Amino acid sequence: MASVSTRYALVGLLIAVIAIVAIAYLYLGGGGYGGQETTSPGEEATGAGGSTVVKVELYEWGIKIDKTMFKAGEKVVFEVVNKGSYTHAFEIENDDIGFEVETKNLAPGESTKLEVVFPQPGEYEVYCPIDGHRDFGMEALITVSG
Repeated sequence: MASVSTRYALVGLLIAVIAIVAIAYLYLGGGGYGGQETTSPGEEATGAGGSTVVKVELYEWGIKIDKTMFKAGEKVVFEVVNKGSYTHAFEIENDDIGFEVETKNLAPGESTKLEVVFPQPGEYEVYCPIDGHRDFGMEALITVSG
């Protein structure tokens, strides 16, 4: 039979292992998202003035957007939060029409809103404009219909 001090040592070791696993899980984004996710039509929230409110989460190394399909002329408010451990930002652009909007840089835990009216149908690129983050997978597409 193990002595009391051996049992305490084993319990301490078990607690340390659990703590390390929990920290690693949180550091890696709680399992990650594996890319962009979308909701089914009708699940988006509606804000004041009839705008569509869309939640956006930035993390290492991806972007989660609750909705990625909109109509031209629709007012959309992106509620952007940095859930990562590094500074991130959120940019939407369409080079074909010279459209580009972005948030300020967001420190970990910081959030902001970005109000957008998409001027015309097309594919709009979404990404983190901070050096190298897009190359690590922080990008997605938004589709705007007529």
